[in-house]
Amino acid sequence: MDTITHYPIISVKSTQKEQLAKKLDKLLKIADNNCMISNSIRGNVNVKIQPKIK
Repeated sequence: MDTITHYPIISVKSTQKEQLAKKLDKLLKIADNNCMISNSIRGNVNVKIQPKIK
């Protein structure tokens, strides 16, 4: 396995979508860096994140 892609769906109020979109890259990086699973496989597998804001 070369790559694992996560497809998180993030649900927020419609009034918060724009605010979240501005911060999403930073938040995803923080989440990925603190994920035990991502950290344990990081050297062997490329981890990608493709979020959807709903």
